[in-house]
Amino acid sequence: MGTDGPDRSRDSLRVLGVLGAGRLGTVLADLAVSAGYDVLIAGSGDPARIARPMAAIGARATRTAEVIEASDAIVLAIPLGRFSTLPVDALRGKFVIDAVNYWWDADGLRPDFEDPRTSTSEIVQRHLVGARVVKALGHMGYQDLRDDARPAGAPDRKAIAIAGDGPADLAVVARLVDDLGFDPVVAGPLAAGIMLEPGAEAFGADVDAAELRAMLDRFPTSQRGIVVARARGGALGFPRGHAAPAPDGGPAYDGRMTGKTLSERTAVVTGAGRGIGRAIAVALAEAGAETVVLIARSADQLAETARLVEEAGATAKPLPADLGDLDALRTLGTRIAAAVGRVDILVNNAGTVEPMGASGSLDPSAMLDALRLNVVAPVALAGALLPGMAQGGWGRVVNVSSGVAARPEAMIGASTYAATKGALEAQTLSMAAEYANTGVTFNAYRPGTVDTETQLWIRSQDPARVGRSLHERFTALHDDGDLIAPMDSARSLVSHLAGDDNGRVWDVRHPA
Repeated sequence: MGTDGPDRSRDSLRVLGVLGAGRLGTVLADLAVSAGYDVLIAGSGDPARIARPMAAIGARATRTAEVIEASDAIVLAIPLGRFSTLPVDALRGKFVIDAVNYWWDADGLRPDFEDPRTSTSEIVQRHLVGARVVKALGHMGYQDLRDDARPAGAPDRKAIAIAGDGPADLAVVARLVDDLGFDPVVAGPLAAGIMLEPGAEAFGADVDAAELRAMLDRFPTSQRGIVVARARGGALGFPRGHAAPAPDGGPAYDGRMTGKTLSERTAVVTGAGRGIGRAIAVALAEAGAETVVLIARSADQLAETARLVEEAGATAKPLPADLGDLDALRTLGTRIAAAVGRVDILVNNAGTVEPMGASGSLDPSAMLDALRLNVVAPVALAGALLPGMAQGGWGRVVNVSSGVAARPEAMIGASTYAATKGALEAQTLSMAAEYANTGVTFNAYRPGTVDTETQLWIRSQDPARVGRSLHERFTALHDDGDLIAPMDSARSLVSHLAGDDNGRVWDVRHPA
């Protein structure tokens, strides 16, 4: 990748089209422009709405019809559930790169997408009769794509896997991947794209070519690979190794969680009344937790969360409490112990984005309120529950943070939120070191941009109050369907809890 772009006079792919102007589509457009491609991009609405940011990276915003007509290849970066709206006749004979994945809550419950007999790319191919579909560019997180592109030969270059039925098409996509700054790894035919989907080890992988190949080679003996082989009559159905038989009584992969990994554990979730806190509580129940203690201010909201948790198979214990009240915080540990005894898992999710606005105009008392809820409360509650965890020799404390801790400049207008989340991560790593080798682990979790009531609240505010750039970005994420569903983020968090990580900052893009 050079500043002048490669010479592509001999290439069949000069104009790259992108359908979907959300996070993934924008990053791919940016990388392609930097690599010397002409890029056309279409979002879900009027091209004028995205024209300026696209022009800033060198891409041209236009309508879907022109993207399809004028492009040599079209990247799909739309929610998978919208694939049936793609114009079949217009795409007939076209070269399509499928970069989309199935997100359960965003796309709805879709048995066809969950069926292990078929990769989602094969479903897309069936719909796009006459098109040539290759699976690529969807198994790596958009932030890793943005940050980790490297020139060919760089020692820290990462890899992207591709799957497709046409050798010539695979060669074109391999060249594109290389131009974008990554080593291409051929996974196999389009059916092998299932190895790049959520639930497989390679999904979310940000690794070099050797490790990515190793992940693909391990797929047949993985939990997901065993399920796929069983569904396909005992073999994977594509040429990569041989599926090992599942051990008798082995856990079944349900497409959401890797088995009942947290059986008989007692968990506490703060901020459990709605949004991602509610989703985490349900995901813990899905994973086998015996009891989930639910903490939030609203008794009514906790009642609904309790209903969902019990539907998922766990006992729910709602405990209304205001974690911003120091007196209530001091007695909460005692209340929890009286309700359930020893606790195994604590997920500190409660928090606030307030106060928002220009840093110089913030009310100091509101800033102290945020510090109390976002930092003091998680530390104090962990301290209250730690003795029981340490006595039992096993405990998991997860503090829900935010990507803004790594990039405070990304949320201008939310400086207090950024500062407190950065402080929470520092406190997490400090406690991880302090309690190392006790069996109790401390990790932070960045849940991604989740579709919650907080998001709705920010979009409903006057842009002058929350910051115009932040307001525009969150509005665009919502309009383009690029917000993460709460259950997807929650399941990513819960997938880590059975492991032994300590002092880590987990990310929604990298489930365990």
